[in-house]
Amino acid sequence: MEMEVNAGKLGKRTGKASFKFNSSNDGVLLRLHHTVKNETEGTVVRIRFTAAGFTANNERLVAADHRDNVFVFDLVGQRFWTVAEQLKRITIIEGLVGGNLVALGSKDGMVFIVDLDENNCVRKLNAHPGRVVYLASSSPNHATAKLRSKATGISSPADAFERYDRTYLLAASQDCAKLYSREDFAELACLRYGLAADNSFRPNAWHWFGAPTGPALITHSTEGVIRVYRPNFKLVKELNVTRLIELYRKNTPAQTITFERQRSESATDEPDSVELTVKRLTEAMVSPGRRITTAQPTKDGQYYVALCGHSTLAFLALDSWLVCRVVTLSNLFIAQFAFLPAGESAGSGRRPRCCTLTVRTTGNDLMLLNFGNDAGLDNNPSLLRPLASGSSGGGVVHNCYKFALAPNGRMLANVLGSGEVLLHNLDSYRRIDAAALAMGHHRKAARNIERPGSGTSSCTGSLGRRQRSPRKAKLEQQINALQVQLSKTLPKHRLLPILREYGEYPAKHRATIWRTLLELPGDRASYAALLNRGSHPCVAAYEQRFAGLDRRTVRNLKRTVSCLAHWCPAFGLIDYLPSFVLPFVRQQPTDALALFETVATVLMNQCQHWFEYAPLEPFNYLAMVENVLADCEPRLMAFYRRNGVAPRTYAVPLMESAFVRCCSGGTDGDNQWLTLWDHVLSNEPCFGVFLVAAYSSLHRGTLLKATTDGGSTTVERIFFHQSSAFGDVRRLVGRAHDLMERCTAAAHPRHYFKPFTPLNMPSALPTVNDRWKPPSCDSAASNAVDCFSPAGESEELSAHSTASPTPSGEAANASEKGSSHRTYASFANFPHKLTEVRRTETDTLRAEQRRLEGKIIELEKLEHGLRERLANDLVRQEHEQRVKAVERNLEEAIAREEQRVEMQRKLLLLHRKQLRERENELSLDVANAKLINDATVRERELDALLNKFARERQREETDLLFAEEDIKLKELELLGRYRTEPDAARVPRPLDQRYQVALEQLAVQKLKLYDEIDRTYSSLGMPAGANEYAYRTVSELRKVASVAAYGSERQRDKMEERSRERPPGLIGSDSSSQVYADTLRRMEEQVKVLQRLKHDVQRK
Repeated sequence: MEMEVNAGKLGKRTGKASFKFNSSNDGVLLRLHHTVKNETEGTVVRIRFTAAGFTANNERLVAADHRDNVFVFDLVGQRFWTVAEQLKRITIIEGLVGGNLVALGSKDGMVFIVDLDENNCVRKLNAHPGRVVYLASSSPNHATAKLRSKATGISSPADAFERYDRTYLLAASQDCAKLYSREDFAELACLRYGLAADNSFRPNAWHWFGAPTGPALITHSTEGVIRVYRPNFKLVKELNVTRLIELYRKNTPAQTITFERQRSESATDEPDSVELTVKRLTEAMVSPGRRITTAQPTKDGQYYVALCGHSTLAFLALDSWLVCRVVTLSNLFIAQFAFLPAGESAGSGRRPRCCTLTVRTTGNDLMLLNFGNDAGLDNNPSLLRPLASGSSGGGVVHNCYKFALAPNGRMLANVLGSGEVLLHNLDSYRRIDAAALAMGHHRKAARNIERPGSGTSSCTGSLGRRQRSPRKAKLEQQINALQVQLSKTLPKHRLLPILREYGEYPAKHRATIWRTLLELPGDRASYAALLNRGSHPCVAAYEQRFAGLDRRTVRNLKRTVSCLAHWCPAFGLIDYLPSFVLPFVRQQPTDALALFETVATVLMNQCQHWFEYAPLEPFNYLAMVENVLADCEPRLMAFYRRNGVAPRTYAVPLMESAFVRCCSGGTDGDNQWLTLWDHVLSNEPCFGVFLVAAYSSLHRGTLLKATTDGGSTTVERIFFHQSSAFGDVRRLVGRAHDLMERCTAAAHPRHYFKPFTPLNMPSALPTVNDRWKPPSCDSAASNAVDCFSPAGESEELSAHSTASPTPSGEAANASEKGSSHRTYASFANFPHKLTEVRRTETDTLRAEQRRLEGKIIELEKLEHGLRERLANDLVRQEHEQRVKAVERNLEEAIAREEQRVEMQRKLLLLHRKQLRERENELSLDVANAKLINDATVRERELDALLNKFARERQREETDLLFAEEDIKLKELELLGRYRTEPDAARVPRPLDQRYQVALEQLAVQKLKLYDEIDRTYSSLGMPAGANEYAYRTVSELRKVASVAAYGSERQRDKMEERSRERPPGLIGSDSSSQVYADTLRRMEEQVKVLQRLKHDVQRK
């Protein structure tokens, strides 16, 4: 079924669209492509998908295209939709908690947190200025190791930053990595590297894995350096994997695998062979391991696999940090790979292969590759299957651009170079491969029946072929059968006569004989469970404590002591335990499992009473030594008591060193130590007591010759400072046997020792994976009754113990397989309450020590900075002196140059001054010309105004003459009327009333004249007060006008009064004529004033 996503139509939908899965059997569930119709041109445009990813619950597929659309495909409900907001330039998609949150990284450095249920972006993180190249989200499974340590009571350093239940999101660019909390997406830490920071390490990829202390980050560089960081970007471990690969290949050759690929019928053999030849020659030029292309941990967290070049895979164990396997693929060139998690394969009826890879080759072909089977990683990859990549258009094959694997490993999103997205069902490929492999097994069985003598078979064809048969399981079965046969053939009662006859066991068969004597179980599962707990804090300072030893011995010592401390908490508090284990480490440098089981069995049997009062001295054990000496060497014991020599003086030094002080130094001393322990392991567990007493007995003569004052000093010198004073081990062993035979039954220590008990116990009893609680008892002696748990007390011990999950997270070491399965027994002969209290105090002191070490480091950094600053100051002073000498030489040259520049500057200033003077003259001339022009224009305007005033004056004079004539005519008329009318009707009428209208018109004209004068001054640019004379004249004119108006009113009032008082009579014409004459005179004066103003303006 082909599915087309049309963004134009989908944008108009309010709901969700449905789809159906492909029903064919080609392994492709969905084929997604995004097309948009161009309405103008009538064509179809394909939109390329650029990124794809899955949610954390594997139920939704998220894909983004280069037009900023984000599509969500619900694989359970078979519906799809788009995110409401467009997210620009998405390049990477990472699923977060549940199925609703995803993180999307862009080329712009943004990280978008999208809620798929709400269909919107809930958070935007501005992570980097550049492109986000990697997003990694930690899962709660990464914190299981730390949770187990808390459940078992193993204290870890208190760190508020690293809570065991916190999950993180890492966003990395080319030169920076930032860590965010997935709770609130707050930035927690930042690490800068590359050219922008003082850090030459440039990581290529980041991955989370579960470390013993909690989630941790692992990354690598192209040069082959691997670094491990804590969530606060504190560097925990750094190692050069290229060097480890070289060391591995010196002893073990790389495994070479050749695959047979499926070829299409149309393809010819020549092009492929030429391509492979060119790549093989190119790959041969680069030594494998010199350059790491990519790397990532396996899904179970056991290995970190690095791709060296393009065809070499190196498996690095994360518990021991050693390369355990190197595989070279002769005709497969990988560019990117991803591990599939292990799980039940549907249809096969059994678990799939533990290393299943999805690889993208250098030719951008996507393939499925299987490594090994349940037995481990020592088998060759058996199957190679290419994934279908044909497009929807007629079988055209497109190469893979990038791919994303679902968290459960059942689906894979393949983004093709054409822009399509293919959703592969990996379960279908596994079913096909399982069926083909089963058919191959049937054919192999048939060939074996036909040819019984043939012991080899190969699986060839289109699926691939094996280079060698799996032998690891068969070899282990043979070793186990050999051990059983040896235990039956070489019982202890047959080995003791050999030891008495020759004094030692053959060096060639000593390891086998010891394994038989101690009945070592070889339980790799229980030992792996102890290793998975990580390094115990008590071994942290072993590099400084044993700096004189080689690194391999120190590493084996740390691993063994750490497992012992995890096996029994009291061993982590014993200071001399490393000195006791060191001789065993030197003698067994290669077999770590046998080394641990040997030491644990010795501690459980020969040393069963050593830790009853730990961390104090073993008083009961020392008392046994005193009893033996008092019974067999009474003179020596009396000397010890007389001189106050305690048993700790002559017994503890031998016990702490595993009787190394009884042997001479050098290679001969190692042989003597092995001979001594041949007798210790072949005899009863109490034989060590007689060895301590025998050593004192052999030095009896030297001790008895010591004076009373120097007795204690002599004993200390013999037992502490003369480790090689005695070199005949055979005499020591013979004396020990003699003392054991002479010792009476009442003083014999065998009554206090339990018989030999092997390390393995039935799974019904408390095992190494059980945490012991201290039983309720009153004294340490009551805690030290048993050194192991007998079958009869299993119910009581189980009531006082609490189970803790194994670090690997699996069921408790496969104890569900039945009661026949045997695991390590727990060592319980130590004071539990005191051990618990001391362990708590030790953890507190270690935390305080770490805090003080941190302060010391800070002070050292400060001191280093001060020293560096002082050195820089000295260098700076010397540099300043040299600079001063150079400056003196330069000052003279600068002075000469300044003189020359000064002369040039003066010449320039003089030239500028001349230019300014010339400019001022020109500006003055221009201003004068402008003023003259303006004065001329204003003079013309003033002449026009004066002419206007003259015309107005003439017109007014004419009007006055006419008015005077009219007045005279009216007076004559009134005079005649007055004369003709009777006297009674005559009413005297004042003159101002008769000429009131004419006077008012004259006053209006005067005001207009005054206003015209003001406008003239304004047009000339002169204020009213600029000319004092003009201002006074205008003011006087206004005053005269106002006085005249007021005077006329008063005159009129007086005339009315006079007319009322006197009888009417003839009005004289002289008074009115005088008024008009005064008015004309004043107007003439005003004209004269205007003419003078004109002359003043012309003079200016």
